[in-house]
Amino acid sequence: MRAEEPVADLCENVTLTTAAAGYEWVNTRQIWAPGTVNLALGKVHIDAYMQ
Repeated sequence: MRAEEPVADLCENVTLTTAAAGYEWVNTRQIWAPGTVNLALGKVHIDAYMQ
């Protein structure tokens, strides 16, 4: 949480998994996703970057 604000910083590490033909390439990808959550507004903002 940020001091004096209803906002928290996020740092997500996302892994995708699928058995669907044609989308197997997502199984080897790692995604980093920094963002914020505003608890007063009930909103989340995340930017995702694939390695």
